[in-house]
Amino acid sequence: MEYLNYIIFSLIGIIAYFIRDILNQFKEHKKSSDQQHLHFSEEVGRLKGKIEMAQQQAQNDITRIEQLTQLKLEQISKDVLELTKAVHQLLKQRL
Repeated sequence: MEYLNYIIFSLIGIIAYFIRDILNQFKEHKKSSDQQHLHFSEEVGRLKGKIEMAQQQAQNDITRIEQLTQLKLEQISKDVLELTKAVHQLLKQRL
């Protein structure tokens, strides 16, 4: 009977050891998974920030180009108006 108790307790100890090992591996895997999830979340947040910055920069560039184009068009209009006046004056002088 004593040997039977010894064998049963030994088996229970071995099973408990493997269950504890499996639980520890599960905890480590979960911890690793949580760290990866956190890393991915941080990476996604960082990339979203970069995208938003790039979108804002593109919008600022477009606005600046529009303003520059408008100024150039106004300058060209002024130059054409001056040329038109000069041509009219030349025509009046010739007639």
